[in-house]
Amino acid sequence: MHRPPLRLLRLANPVVRAVLDSRMHRVLSGRLVVVEYRGHHSGRTFRIPLRFAPVTSDTVVAVAVQPQRKLWWRSFARPAPAVLRLAGSDVAAEGALVEGAARERALAAYVARFPHSAGLTRDAAVVVFERRDG
Repeated sequence: MHRPPLRLLRLANPVVRAVLDSRMHRVLSGRLVVVEYRGHHSGRTFRIPLRFAPVTSDTVVAVAVQPQRKLWWRSFARPAPAVLRLAGSDVAAEGALVEGAARERALAAYVARFPHSAGLTRDAAVVVFERRDG
C-alpha cells in the first residue's frame, strides 16, 4: 500500500482540519477524526487529523503506522484527556496506548474498517479513545 510522504501530510493537515471543522465535514468525517491533545513534553495543544475506526459505541481506535516517525501517540503512553472532533461535534475522551488483548481487539476493528492496512499495523502504536461524559 502506498503512503504519502510525511511532508505532504503536514501540508494537507490544515486543509483536512478545516473541512472537518466545517459544515462540509461529512465529506471526510466517516473515516477521519481530529484529535486535540496536549503534548506530553511541551504541554502545547495539538490538533491532528487521524484515520479512526469504532471499537464499541463509546470507543474509537487510531493507529500510528511507523510509530518511530510519529509523535502524537506518545502523549497517550499514560491515559490522557483528548477532544475528538467526530462527525462535526466535539467529544471529550481519554486516550490510552493499548497492549496485549486490548490492542488485538482494537486492531481487529481498525483492520475490519481498513482492510488494506492489515499489513502495515504489525508494529503500529495503537491508541484507544474512550468517550467521557461532560
